[in-house]
Amino acid sequence: MTIRFRVIGSGSNGNAAYISSSDETLIIDAGLSRKRIVNALLEDQISLDSVIGVLVSHSHTDHCRGLPVLCDTIRDIPIFSSEGTKEGLYFYKKYDPRWKDIGRSCQTFSFGNPFSVRSFNILPLRTVHDTKDPSAFQISINDIKISIITDTGKITKEHLSSMNESSLILIEMNHDIEALKSSKRPIWLKKRIQASHLANSESSDVFKTLIDGSTKAVFLGHLSGECNSPNLVGSEIRRWHSENQSSWDWYICKRDISGAVVRFDGQNVKTEMNPIDLTKKSSSNVSSDKKIKLDEFFK
Repeated sequence: MTIRFRVIGSGSNGNAAYISSSDETLIIDAGLSRKRIVNALLEDQISLDSVIGVLVSHSHTDHCRGLPVLCDTIRDIPIFSSEGTKEGLYFYKKYDPRWKDIGRSCQTFSFGNPFSVRSFNILPLRTVHDTKDPSAFQISINDIKISIITDTGKITKEHLSSMNESSLILIEMNHDIEALKSSKRPIWLKKRIQASHLANSESSDVFKTLIDGSTKAVFLGHLSGECNSPNLVGSEIRRWHSENQSSWDWYICKRDISGAVVRFDGQNVKTEMNPIDLTKKSSSNVSSDKKIKLDEFFK
């Protein structure tokens, strides 16, 4: 079996991804517009009728704000979340009455207890983030496993176990520690980010545990627009690789540009995405994207 995996968007301005088999598609988070999510599926010749559910990692709006319009487009789409996330979705009813139905209909899972959505088996894992019951996921279809772990201030032993078993991994590299320290953000916000998101160096610290695992490709996401950049992430990966010699390819998920489709048959990764050039020297400049609102970082 060949599956398709695509990160449609990754960052505090919106998150969504999908995994698709021959006739079933699972969406992970819906923090982007209906147009962007639906267009990505249609571009990849994926029928909306194939969508069998949406996993919601937590209730911050950059992971769920597109649910009302997505549910208007794909009727009766099942939504799955933790109990705390369900409560958070229901809270938004005061802004839009459609959230009331979303919150009521949301099916809940328990951390550490696998459940199935058609052919997909999902293991929800607790993350460390500043909202109630946030989640990461290990998603399996046949013998292929994918780990999606973002919006966490700490990598737990359960995360490590999941990643070691997975062929494809999406993990956040949210900020560069020095760039965050030197930014003009208030102290309380810097502390909040450090406690609930992984720095580049914190993410790279866990990669050594993957050397003897099943890893075929690692996708680096949720980059901060002001305190990180693809250059900084590339530099960190090159530093790590020079010391450890990874056997897999690395891909950076950009904030405003959807990644290319990744096809994986259990052994080989095929994609038009360009992997990080491990021989290239990088600039240390952070992104020039400074138009960031403070409320973005409550997401």
